[in-house]
Amino acid sequence: MNTETVVYQPAADTVRAFENLLTEQGLGYYIVSTWTGWRRHGVIRVVPLDARREPDWTKPPVQREEFARSTSAWGQSDRVIRRVRTGSPKHVALLNIIQRLKAG
Repeated sequence: MNTETVVYQPAADTVRAFENLLTEQGLGYYIVSTWTGWRRHGVIRVVPLDARREPDWTKPPVQREEFARSTSAWGQSDRVIRRVRTGSPKHVALLNIIQRLKAG
């Protein structure tokens, strides 16, 4: 049995790094939900900013990452990055996006 322990940086640090990286690259984000079978998943979409410095929903995403949800309920805290727990699927999705954005 392989019991490998994964250690993540605190989610608050990840969120700060994500927001700083988006600011540096002139990008924004929004989170939507999608159904995958009988389960609701979240999707983080990173998009260019419009003239008002808001995420431009009309542009195709620069990066996109889907994350699993433990419930089909979808609330206000699911739509924001600031409400993420360390090691959660949403946190891992953020780490993946950061890695790809840094890679260029």
